[in-house]
Amino acid sequence: MLNKKPPLDVIRTWSDIHYASPEAGRIVEDWLYILNEGSEMDIFYSVPSSSSLLLTITREDEYPTWFYHFDHQPHLHIIHGNGVIHQKILQSGRYRIGVINFDSRVEVQLNITARALIYNTSEARDMCMVAQGQCSLPVLFGAENYAVLTTHLKQGISDGESYVNLSYQPRLSAYFGGIVLVIIIMYAAICLFNTSIRIICGLVDRWRLRFICHLIVFMISVLFAPICMGPYRVGAGSSSLIQVAIPYFVESIDAFKFPDKKVEPILYMLNKKPPLDVIRTWSDIHYASPEAGRIVEDWLYILNEGSEMDIFYSVPSSSSLLLTITREDEYPTWFYRFDHQPHLHIIHGNGVIHQKILQSGRYRIGVINFDSRVEVQLNITARALIYNTSEARDMCMVAQGQCSLPVLFGAENYAVLTTHLKQGISDGESYVNLSYQPRLSAYFGGIVLVIIIMYAAICLFNTSIRIICGLVDRWRFVFKRSLLP
Repeated sequence: MLNKKPPLDVIRTWSDIHYASPEAGRIVEDWLYILNEGSEMDIFYSVPSSSSLLLTITREDEYPTWFYHFDHQPHLHIIHGNGVIHQKILQSGRYRIGVINFDSRVEVQLNITARALIYNTSEARDMCMVAQGQCSLPVLFGAENYAVLTTHLKQGISDGESYVNLSYQPRLSAYFGGIVLVIIIMYAAICLFNTSIRIICGLVDRWRLRFICHLIVFMISVLFAPICMGPYRVGAGSSSLIQVAIPYFVESIDAFKFPDKKVEPILYMLNKKPPLDVIRTWSDIHYASPEAGRIVEDWLYILNEGSEMDIFYSVPSSSSLLLTITREDEYPTWFYRFDHQPHLHIIHGNGVIHQKILQSGRYRIGVINFDSRVEVQLNITARALIYNTSEARDMCMVAQGQCSLPVLFGAENYAVLTTHLKQGISDGESYVNLSYQPRLSAYFGGIVLVIIIMYAAICLFNTSIRIICGLVDRWRFVFKRSLLP
């Protein structure tokens, strides 16, 4: 226990040796290091020269954002042969080091040397050994108090991880003083409440009519404003389903395409949910030459569940790249899903990767390079499932400008926004702004109903206030006696 914040200037050094033999498509059990800002690590690795592995260094709370941080702090490393990786810790936290294998079983040896900065406790006023069981340290009243929890054993999950339960013991004198203060505040609040009720009793009748007038103006202003659904992002070849919510108050759906060149969306309206059973196939060829430590500009594919992709790649046989297939909203969780849906692939030479889409969404395909500049060619063939619009009752070409489709009153209404061009970011991405136009008759009927309900509620509120005004004086002394001993 210290009276001031201790400096982070003590260096502690230790080493760990780990042996691992991860199976193909699996991440080996990773190793934990709890390090402060300014610490450093040297990771010496030994892998058979004919194989390549992926070594990861990640902070536990960093999964949503680390994917594009190659410029500032390299987290992924393709390792083969013998070598060393130097890692500087830029932010305090819990760091995990793991090894991922995408080929046949490979053995790897890691010799990890950590130079950790720890807090200087030379000026501590008290200390206790938690290892001996329960211990307690006093906290000074009204002063700064800092506690440092440290261990003198070498770090790493290879030596186990433990938990220490910390709890505060209350200062009884402060608690009793707080109870007295709360009683005084509650007494003052009851007196203030009594005065406020009397003032409200005089104002209710005066403001009732004004409140109803403001309510009518507000409802009319809402009535004549279209309900905006926001912009929808569409790629060439995409097919999105939109269910019309509350058709009683919606007259039509308006679609307006933002200025763009290559994507031409079409809006369909159906009476029932269309099946997802139409297959559309197209191919894209991409050439990339990513610099070392960079992810090449990735390519977008908007695909529905059940679609498939074949990615044919060609890389010089002496180099290795990392190919990623990720859904845009999946970054926080995709890292450990190698059993169900492989997202990372080490590619070299010529080959093909087959990817089945298990969940509809926006998928990005990218190539990451950790070595010198390498050229790669990708030939991507997509077999996409799109919604069947053969039974559509209406359609309009959004590419021609603004268009509108009517919504049936009280029935199910489904809209499908689709395009007929080949997909991929190479052919562009566009935005379509969708909005609901209100059904005026339903809105006017709703306004009348709301006014009637609000008038009845105000009359009930007025009556309740008058009853409360009569009871406050009678029960005021009862409230006082219930609070005071």
